[in-house]
Amino acid sequence: MKTFLFACCLFLLSCNPAVEKKNAAARAVIPVPENTRPATAYSSFLTQTKKQLNQFKKENNKDGVQRLVFNSIAHDMPLYWQGTKWDFNGVSRRPGEGAIACGYFITTILDDLGLKLNRIRLAQEPSSVLIKATCTNIKRYGGLDDVKQYLASASPKAIFIVGLDFHTGFIIKENSKAYFFHSNYIQRSGVIKEDIDHSRALNASKSFMIGDLTANQSFLGK
Repeated sequence: MKTFLFACCLFLLSCNPAVEKKNAAARAVIPVPENTRPATAYSSFLTQTKKQLNQFKKENNKDGVQRLVFNSIAHDMPLYWQGTKWDFNGVSRRPGEGAIACGYFITTILDDLGLKLNRIRLAQEPSSVLIKATCTNIKRYGGLDDVKQYLASASPKAIFIVGLDFHTGFIIKENSKAYFFHSNYIQRSGVIKEDIDHSRALNASKSFMIGDLTANQSFLGK
């Protein structure tokens, strides 16, 4: 009888919408197992990336610059930065050490890649100022569904910066998938790359300002 009651409880819990919603959100976060973390030190990765970026700029290879920025933010940076703590006053420059605020997270990554911007000033400005300084094709929306339509019309592989009510981060579009890569203030969970459909920060926002970073050749080519 006890076994039967225990099995019933498990069944009810597994069918509970709240539990399933929580499980779905957990599955939406892109995990970084220890054995997939980069063997290359972050400083060495940055040195190699900047060298390649400067070579592309010297050759006026705009496509090369765009690909390098996309691959670095979409694939490399999450492996280094995921799990770094969030703090409103966080200004860490080394992934996994200290804490980093959402604005500083964006400007630090861009600066680390070798893109030219005022890392400190733009991190402290409203996200609208940061987006205008780094992006093109800038739009404002009142709902996440409108943002998804905007993303659908963009290039298959692109990096965007989005400003929310009280937050900011990167949106990564890779073919039919889209992810929010940010230093997450919710429960102080820190840096994560998560499916946009399951991002609590995105879904809680009532206003959105978004711009295309990788399409802004004038900024990338500085």
